[in-house]
Amino acid sequence: MSVFNSNGNSTITVDNSSAVAKALTAYVKEIDGLEKLYALLDTTALADTAETSAIGIQTRLTLVIRGDYNDIADGPHLVLSGIVGGSTDRTVTISLDGTYYFSFEALCTRYAVMPRNKELVQYEATLVSNGAVTIGP
Repeated sequence: MSVFNSNGNSTITVDNSSAVAKALTAYVKEIDGLEKLYALLDTTALADTAETSAIGIQTRLTLVIRGDYNDIADGPHLVLSGIVGGSTDRTVTISLDGTYYFSFEALCTRYAVMPRNKELVQYEATLVSNGAVTIGP
């Protein structure tokens, strides 16, 4: 996990259960797994002297976000607990610098509230892409 928020320019929005984009930037402290990754297809022929590969299809992005629990209106608890386990794709858009962004449709496969002794209660959510990841300016 890495600390989220690059010079105050980072943003993250996730569609709630009503398909309305909600800004969760203030509630996300850590983010992991933001990448665009492709599978390799083995193209090695029997007579080749070494393995060869070609780029295949884009693989699923598994994004994990974590922060301090907060149940205010449009906060992380209400947004994420409302979409976890749902079969409808939700749009996730993340900008690390305020200009370039990653955007994808995702399913929320996990939402956990994690109380810790003598610390703030935290949450953790896993969002798995359901299609291509777009990187844009």
